[in-house]
Amino acid sequence: MTDFEYYENSGVSPKDDNWGNYQYVLLKDIINNFYMMYVGDDKVINDCKRYEVIFHAKRGLQELNYDVAKEIKALELDLPDNLQLPIPKDYVNYVRISWVDEDGKFRPIMQNNQSGIVTAYLQDNQYNILFDNNGEALEGTSTTEINSKNPKSTSLNDDGSAYQYGSRFGIDGKTANQNGTFIINKNLGVMRFSSDLIGRTIVIEYVSDGLSDLSENETKVNKLAEKFLYHFIKYEILTNKFGIQEYIVQRAKTEFRAIRNNTKIRMMGVRYDEILQSMRGGSNWIK
Repeated sequence: MTDFEYYENSGVSPKDDNWGNYQYVLLKDIINNFYMMYVGDDKVINDCKRYEVIFHAKRGLQELNYDVAKEIKALELDLPDNLQLPIPKDYVNYVRISWVDEDGKFRPIMQNNQSGIVTAYLQDNQYNILFDNNGEALEGTSTTEINSKNPKSTSLNDDGSAYQYGSRFGIDGKTANQNGTFIINKNLGVMRFSSDLIGRTIVIEYVSDGLSDLSENETKVNKLAEKFLYHFIKYEILTNKFGIQEYIVQRAKTEFRAIRNNTKIRMMGVRYDEILQSMRGGSNWIK
């Protein structure tokens, strides 16, 4: 590709552009290169199935994204009236949940661990659970959900006097945050937010495993981690392969750990100027 073809390429969508692609290698190419360099009659691994290599390659890519790469994705959604948003499709764990103010700044929202999304079964006047024709319990709207959408602004002290919740004597330090709160129900795959955030634009920053239902022809791997994947695949195959001598497995393990540590250092992206900037003013006296 010439410089002209690279810089003048402006596809219909970002996926069609070549900008920034040089830093990546396709997972398909890593698998093919692994067979060329590590599998054969004169190699440590004399034979292995392609589906085994694909499995270990994807597992290695997941471990890489969890521990090293940590390429954070962000999804922006408007909060509807039911105060509930679905968890992103390729979500593994969240990094930060925020709402966007008028200046475009992120206002971090705290997780509320004191309440949860509960299932409420319908009951008759004798408190017996009601079932449908298939024997499944009928569900209704929980009191927790109703009260969270219509919070009371005041509470009563022991002597009957009222105080404003959130004031000096009524505040809960665990959820003391003017930006609102949220809770996550992983089983239902939803996030629910406090009522003061209704109509806000919510930004969910999260970590993915780097796969997201993509095939090896589409999945990209940073070139700094290419060698890590080769050694991860080799070590996992030798560990689970019958008849391999123990010293060969241990040598593969030692090589893999060394490459893993080097990959972490490479991909951490620690820069001298950023360290210097963060240390400026660290010795100033606080008056």
